[in-house]
Amino acid sequence: APNHATLRRPWRLENSFGKKITIRQLNDPDLLLSGKFRVSDGLEYALEVLGHSYGLRYTKNSSDNGYDILN
Repeated sequence: APNHATLRRPWRLENSFGKKITIRQLNDPDLLLSGKFRVSDGLEYALEVLGHSYGLRYTKNSSDNGYDILN
């Protein structure tokens, strides 16, 4: 559905929210991040949920106005 986004493919979140998302420094490089989010809830909400679910954190990247996801 067009009002949902997933991190299974990071570019889907990028397209849905219009922000660059970079996955960095994962302890398990084969980790598959997935989830379904309403775009109306916002990108930071989606990143917070993923953080709680997978033990990750995110930072805002001021150089490209995007977000980095890391352990």
